[in-house]
Amino acid sequence: MKKPNVNLIGSLIGNALEYYDVTLYGFFAPILGSIFFPSSNPFMTLLLTLGGFAIGFLARPIGGLIFGFVGDKFGRKIALMYTIFIVTIPTIVIGMIPSYEAIGMTAPILLIFCRLIQGICTGGEYSGAVVFTYEHAPIKRKSFFSSIVPTSGIVGATIGTLAGAFFSQQFMPVWGWRIPFILGGVFGFIGFLLRNKISETETFKTSQKTSSPKIPLLNALKLNKANMVGTILLGMATMVPFYMVTVYMTSFMKHPHLTMTHSERFLLLSAIMVLFIIALPTFGFFADKYGSKVLIASSCLFTAIISVPAFHWAYSAKTVLDLFFATGCISLTAAAFSAPTASYFASLFRAESRYSSLGFGICVGEAIGGGTTPLIATLLAESTNNPIAPAFYLIGISIIVLIALKISHPVTSPELT
Repeated sequence: MKKPNVNLIGSLIGNALEYYDVTLYGFFAPILGSIFFPSSNPFMTLLLTLGGFAIGFLARPIGGLIFGFVGDKFGRKIALMYTIFIVTIPTIVIGMIPSYEAIGMTAPILLIFCRLIQGICTGGEYSGAVVFTYEHAPIKRKSFFSSIVPTSGIVGATIGTLAGAFFSQQFMPVWGWRIPFILGGVFGFIGFLLRNKISETETFKTSQKTSSPKIPLLNALKLNKANMVGTILLGMATMVPFYMVTVYMTSFMKHPHLTMTHSERFLLLSAIMVLFIIALPTFGFFADKYGSKVLIASSCLFTAIISVPAFHWAYSAKTVLDLFFATGCISLTAAAFSAPTASYFASLFRAESRYSSLGFGICVGEAIGGGTTPLIATLLAESTNNPIAPAFYLIGISIIVLIALKISHPVTSPELT
């Protein structure tokens, strides 16, 4: 593998930046709402702001289609250079948009447009990083190297959380929230220069010599319908445990015996993020040793077993440490599921249509199961008057994953390595 460090870092930096952007928007949602969506109804302001968050998820399949096509027809490197270059522009613009009071409706329109562009780029970023890393990785270490891709996303989210916490301190000026967005754009341009130095994968070069379908995604749908369905289901499921822990259980779940301060919630979320960062590559290592499919199935079974006890523990938590251990149990099973999933995704499709297939399949799944998890969990708990009810959603997702594993099968052509 040529320039292994440059190739690995280059493939990861964009994914980290994408999740940095998403986390920043979520962290500053209350501030952005008051600046760009002023209303006499606070709930409406929050709703419009979260709508800007959701549109990023809904735009991802579009990005998966666009950049997937570019990646399969013209190269993984070119697609990844475009995603990181384009996403830097709206990131900087968000940090520079005047307020609603200054330019009226132009302000929220610009903000929503920027989130739309960010979402499109994210749709091509994660799948592209997975494909690029998988194809560059040694044959016997594909799961480990691929597991670093979701790890980089968590690193980016952690940095975004830290930046948000720092620039929202009282000693910062009222416009201090703009600084981390502008810095994100600067880091994006640095990432673009780094990606200019990465080398194209030999797998792509070989696939171009042997076969290059006119529309790669249609070719994949024709040859691998079951694998595409499996990819969508797995893409949906990958996001559910993560958002259940990091958003619902730490912010929206009722804890009758525990009241957390802002600082305690921040420390809890940071600790969960660190746990993911350590666990993901660890489970990636074990996936290479015992098999991706085995580890994914095992993690689903463990999730189904521990979900109800973990929710009981979280609901009855009396200290932040209690809540950390409860959420930590689900976090570990979620990491055991996510770590081998990246390489499993890539193994489901032939090289000539791999980027398009993952870009579309994963992003459709994320659009369905990504931002909806906290909402579904809240509705389940409220409608049933049972705080443990969301645990059964995790159990249902585990069953869906087992179905996805049953219907999907890795392709075994030699050129896939």
